Amino acid sequence: MDGSSSLAKAQAYGRGWLARRKFRRMQRHIKTRTHIAREILTTEQSYLKGLDILVEVYQAPLREAPDKYKITHTDIQAIFSSVEILRNLHRELLKTIEGRLDKWHPNQRLGDVFCEMVPYFKMYTGYCANFDHSMQVLAKCREHLTTVIQVVYFIK
Repeated sequence: MDGSSSLAKAQAYGRGWLARRKFRRMQRHIKTRTHIAREILTTEQSYLKGLDILVEVYQAPLREAPDKYKITHTDIQAIFSSVEILRNLHRELLKTIEGRLDKWHPNQRLGDVFCEMVPYFKMYTGYCANFDHSMQVLAKCREHLTTVIQVVYFIK
């Protein structure tokens, strides 16, 4: 009996050690997932803030007074392309991510949010394809646009 109780104690100790190790791994996994989800949230917030600045500080003044800056509406459209549509897309994405993180639990998913938005992310294809043309128009308008840049720095 003495040998079997020692064996049972050793087995119990081994099972306990394995359970604790599994639990620690699970805790690390949960902590990592939570950290990644929060990083996705802060990155999206930062990106949206950049889009807001692009639209409100640069695009809006040009649209309001194109004659003042000697730029056409066509040039403004070429330079900024679909940035306002993309900003709205990212506002929706941010709202959805925030909703998920408000109710975050260890089994919560975030990847499906991006999968659902894949059709909308295809808008970046046109936005990226327009980049070279946008840079050409921007270079053409650069001397007139320095006024806008000076106004923006003055406002800051």
